[in-house]
Amino acid sequence: MLLSVLGLSIGAASNALAQNVYWGGVSFSGWEAKDSLYPNVASYLCRAESCADDSIDGWALTAVGNAKFDQFSVSMDYISGGAVEGVIMTPMITGESFAMVEDVTGGQTNFIHVYRVFGSLLFFEFGSGRFISAKPVVVQFTDTLPAAATAEQKRAAFGRLLSSESSGPNVFEQMFNRANSASTTTFSDRYVRVSGVSISPAAGAELVGVQDLDAWKLQVGRFFESYLLDATDAPLVPAASGSEITDEFVATFANASTRIKLPKTVPFEFSVEVRRMLELSTVDRQQKTLCHAVAITLRLEGPMERLLDAPLVRTKESCGVIAAEKQLDKTYYFTQSLFSLLREASANLAEKPNKDFFKRAAPKSKKLDRQFSAAWKAALDNGW
Repeated sequence: MLLSVLGLSIGAASNALAQNVYWGGVSFSGWEAKDSLYPNVASYLCRAESCADDSIDGWALTAVGNAKFDQFSVSMDYISGGAVEGVIMTPMITGESFAMVEDVTGGQTNFIHVYRVFGSLLFFEFGSGRFISAKPVVVQFTDTLPAAATAEQKRAAFGRLLSSESSGPNVFEQMFNRANSASTTTFSDRYVRVSGVSISPAAGAELVGVQDLDAWKLQVGRFFESYLLDATDAPLVPAASGSEITDEFVATFANASTRIKLPKTVPFEFSVEVRRMLELSTVDRQQKTLCHAVAITLRLEGPMERLLDAPLVRTKESCGVIAAEKQLDKTYYFTQSLFSLLREASANLAEKPNKDFFKRAAPKSKKLDRQFSAAWKAALDNGW
């Protein structure tokens, strides 16, 4: 994975205090392919001396200027290639996605547009290149229009997710909020990674609107990363920009390059197997109940043994009542149902899971709540 960091600052410093973090600028995983991987987000990059107000670097600087960090301060001093010490903080763009759903209600057609930006606030040591931590986020903007969005409307919508002037969700603000109490001096010996998402052929066949199944699986994994961090604040190692797992980034600064060394061994690895997706419909006169049920297996591999092997389902909670003649986009609703199940599963990786969740999601599995609690204790408990 290529991580190119855009230096934005001036000055010089080589001996960093433990509580001082240097601003690296906005970065992209997969820099060389950024225009194809992130066409809308990358369009807001400005490399000229004079940039328009709506540039990604300016928005990020405004957001970090407004952010509050309990454990460190952010320095805008320039870091040269000869520097031997220092912790770098870079907001890294890891993905963008766009989905459109056609909705016909009462003879009127509307188009629901869903825009998402994926990012991760990355901390690493400059001199050694040693990875410290990452704070992944996913931000989303949804709007409804009477026609499909134009290319310019799409770009503007992604700009809302980046802009410091927007009143809605902002990827940089959320990254910095995630790092409010983060430590840049503590290295974990229990890093966690989402190693992959798999899907059965039968379940994949239900996602008729997905053109790139690998990209869909990567998106699911990134959502799961974000849910895990929300629920547990675990020390996560971020996913790569593709389906591969790599043990390093390459960071390119103004006058030098360095390698960010990810942990060679990540002791705890989550995986998600999507086993089944089933649409169920029951008609009652002018209405029908439509369900988009999903079944998954959530696993957690430890250094010596498998810590979690949990078959989970979302059935009744995936149902809604609509007009009998109305048709829904299966791909959209199956995906949303899966996200909801992963969010609930993440929230129950805790010392005291909610037993009601397991009654709904795993009615045939006995004492699965104890397995979740033990997995949390072994891999995610920050109280050690």
